[in-house]
Amino acid sequence: MTWLADTPTIVVSTAAAMLPRLEAEESVAMANRIGMGTGSLTEEDQKALSREWAARTAQPDAPASTPNPAPLAQMGFAVRRIPKVRTPKKD
Repeated sequence: MTWLADTPTIVVSTAAAMLPRLEAEESVAMANRIGMGTGSLTEEDQKALSREWAARTAQPDAPASTPNPAPLAQMGFAVRRIPKVRTPKKD
């Protein structure tokens, strides 16, 4: 596990601290899916959950931002720019 030794401690500790929250969010999501699938939710809750799911699918993807390598370089990561390879269009 050399990646773990090479990863800054703050990244590892922050990720580990977030695990309980992520597990809780996944548990709530699973309970909602089960409730929806078994019909054990009230009609009002089913409609609210359906609206929430529909709203999430309708959200546009976040626009791609231009990466800034400066913070990574300051943390000691080697940053290399690799040029994009453009492929010719086929007619």
